[in-house]
Amino acid sequence: MKHKITSIVLLILFVVAAYVFLIKGIKPFLEDVVSSDLFLVQSDDPAEKFSMVSNEKSRLAALQCNQYLRNNYEDISIGELTEDDYTAWALGNYTYVINTATGGQSAVDPSKDKFVCQIHWNEGDPLEYDNWEIVQFEYTKPEE
Repeated sequence: MKHKITSIVLLILFVVAAYVFLIKGIKPFLEDVVSSDLFLVQSDDPAEKFSMVSNEKSRLAALQCNQYLRNNYEDISIGELTEDDYTAWALGNYTYVINTATGGQSAVDPSKDKFVCQIHWNEGDPLEYDNWEIVQFEYTKPEE
C-alpha cells in the first residue's frame, strides 16, 4: 500500500515538474523563435498571399501546368486554357496553385477531368518551361 501511494505522489510530482518546465523553459523559447524573422521569406511578389489572383504570372503558371499535363499524360486530349477554365491562388513568393478542368470546361464541372498544380517560379524568363518548378501535381479522372 505504501509503495502505491509513493508511486502516485511521484507521478503527480513528475507531471507538475514537466508542466513547469514546459511553461517556463520551452514555451518562451518557442515564442522567441516564432516571433523572429527566422521563417520569413522576403519577396517582391506583388500578389497578395493566400488569395485568388488573375495576373500575368498566374496565367503563365497555368500554361506551364497545362504543358506539364500534356508532357506527362499523353492519353488526355486537352485544348488551350482560357482564364475561365481555371482558378489560381497565390501562396506568396511566386508560388501558385492552379485548379482546372481539361478540355476547356468549367473547373467546377464534376463530369470533367481535373488537375490541381502547385507551381513555383524560379526567376528568369517566365515564358520558359525550365524556369518553373512543379511542386505538386494531381490529375483526377471523373467517376463513371
